Amino acid sequence: MLSCITLTYKVSGEIIRNHLESHKAWLKENIDLGHFILAGPIENENAGFILSTIVNEDHLQDVLKRD
Repeated sequence: MLSCITLTYKVSGEIIRNHLESHKAWLKENIDLGHFILAGPIENENAGFILSTIVNEDHLQDVLKRD
């Protein structure tokens, strides 16, 4: 089973760009751990999509809070 996550950014593009490198590192870490299968921007980079192997809601929320 997989989890589909859509992230909608609620801050300015400038703030997003300031945090982009740490966000990419967080994505890579979770891909390397096998938690995420794929991730990428959607809607002109105003949102993002993650396909996750984590099916336990509490575990998934803990991982997402670390971003």
